[in-house]
Amino acid sequence: ISEQTVKVHIRNLLRKLNVRSRVAATILFLQQRGAQ
Repeated sequence: ISEQTVKVHIRNLLRKLNVRSRVAATILFLQQRGAQ
C-alpha cells in the first residue's frame, strides 16, 4: 500500500477516536487499557 493510503487510514482512525494526534490516540488507548 502507498504512504498516502496509510495517512488516510490514520486520519480516519483519529477522527473516529475524536483525537487530533497519534500521541493523543496512544494516551487514550493506555487510559482505556488501564481502566479494564
